[in-house]
Amino acid sequence: MARISGKSTDIYIDTSQFETFTNSFTFNVNSNLPDVTTFGDEGSTFVQGNPNANFTLNSFFSPTDNESDEIINSALTGTSEVMIAPSGLTIGNNAYEVKANLTSETIDNPVEGATAINTSATSTESIRRSAILYTPSSTALTGTGAVSSSRVDTGSASSIGTLSAGSTKTATLRVTAVSGSGTATIKIQDSSSSGSGYGDFLAFAQISGVGVQSVQTSDACERYLQINVTQYSGLTNFNCMVSMGVEVGTY
Repeated sequence: MARISGKSTDIYIDTSQFETFTNSFTFNVNSNLPDVTTFGDEGSTFVQGNPNANFTLNSFFSPTDNESDEIINSALTGTSEVMIAPSGLTIGNNAYEVKANLTSETIDNPVEGATAINTSATSTESIRRSAILYTPSSTALTGTGAVSSSRVDTGSASSIGTLSAGSTKTATLRVTAVSGSGTATIKIQDSSSSGSGYGDFLAFAQISGVGVQSVQTSDACERYLQINVTQYSGLTNFNCMVSMGVEVGTY
C-alpha cells in the first residue's frame, strides 16, 4: 500500500497556484442519503441524493499583489475551479476538482503569531477525480500538433471513474501564462490503444490569454488520453494545465 505525506500537495484556485500559502486543506465529500423511512418499513430506508463537497483552506496572509489575500478575495465573487493534487502536479497523477463558491473568509491576526487567512467553500457541482494531462511546468506549447508527453493511461478499470456513455466527463483547461498576441485551440483526444488511433473527444474554446474553462460530455470515452493543439496563431508560447475527470454520482 502506497503512503504519502501532505508535503507533496499542490492546490489551484482557478489559474492561481495556492499551495505556497497554505498549510492545511480539508476536503469533505458527502454521499447525501436522505432518510425516507415510514411506519410501514421494516427498517431504515434511504434514497440516493446528489453528492456534495465542501472544504476548508487554512493559509498565511500575504498582502502582496497576486498572492493569498487578493486570490481569495477575487474568488469570493462567483464560482471558482478548485483543484487539489495530493500527490503533486505530475502528468498521469490524479487530482480532485470541483466547481465551488467560496463562502467565508477569516483573517486571524494574533499578536504572538503569524497572520492567517482561512476560507471555506461549498461545491456547486459534483466533485470529480481527474487525470492530469499537462501541467504549467511542462514545456510551453509553441505550435500545433499532438503533445505526446501528455499521453495518460487511465487504466483498464479507469482511475477516474466509469468512462462508458452516461457518466459526466468534465475537462478543465487552465491557461497560466501567455507570451505574444494571438490565439490557440486545445482538444482532448482518446484512443483504445496506447500511442496511436487518437480521435477528438472534447474541445475547449479558443484561448487568447490567461483564464480557466471547463467542458462536459456524457459520451463514452476510451482509456488512453492526450492533448492536441489544433489551432495556433500569433502567440510566442503559452503554459497551461489540462485535466479530465468523471463527476461522482453520474455513474
